Amino acid sequence: MSTLRGQRVARAELHIPRAGAWRADVTLERGAVMAPGPATLVIADLTMQGTVLPGRGGLDGPEQPSVVVAGGAGWDMLLARDGKYSSPGGVRLSTVLRDLAALAGDEPYDAPAEVLLPQGYEWTASALGAPRQVRDVLAELMRRRAILTWRVTPSGRTQFDAWPSIGAADSAGRITSRNLGRGVRYVGLDTRAAGFLPGSRLEGAAVRRVIFLDTGGALTAEVWSR
Repeated sequence: MSTLRGQRVARAELHIPRAGAWRADVTLERGAVMAPGPATLVIADLTMQGTVLPGRGGLDGPEQPSVVVAGGAGWDMLLARDGKYSSPGGVRLSTVLRDLAALAGDEPYDAPAEVLLPQGYEWTASALGAPRQVRDVLAELMRRRAILTWRVTPSGRTQFDAWPSIGAADSAGRITSRNLGRGVRYVGLDTRAAGFLPGSRLEGAAVRRVIFLDTGGALTAEVWSR
């Protein structure tokens, strides 16, 4: 049975991509709508440190409060100001990431290796009719190859490298069906989920993203190799 802040969950759908932030749609068994703020989502042996998002919850039915939980939620914040940098020797990536994390509400991250950007580097703030999120600058840094990628780990910290290889997940669940044309395998789970994170392998195929679904205690996973 999954829990959110220690409360039992009637349904949880958790999406963990190869790059970017993870997100979960959660319906609690009972009670009031959960207040926004830090929250721990537990699905089997997988613990995810995230944030209950404001303005995204409500009652889907009598005493069925639903919320959205996200890792790295601050990266979705709008860019509150322009960023303009200039340095004769090249602008340091570490300086840009420090300022971006501050604009994202002090999102925690593990700094990548230092890279020098061009002598002049800038981004434009979000504007009415042209919204821009902090994550848009991360995407631009990826296009420049200043960072390899970015991902939010189960701990809630952002890292700028690929998911580590964690080996084969075949023994952690039961494949119930396949659609290899789409690159997905459907797996029944009991008490183990962490072994299916991106970076694992299933039937020899690299896991690139995964969707966990817990409905009334029945836990399954969509494991994507594409």
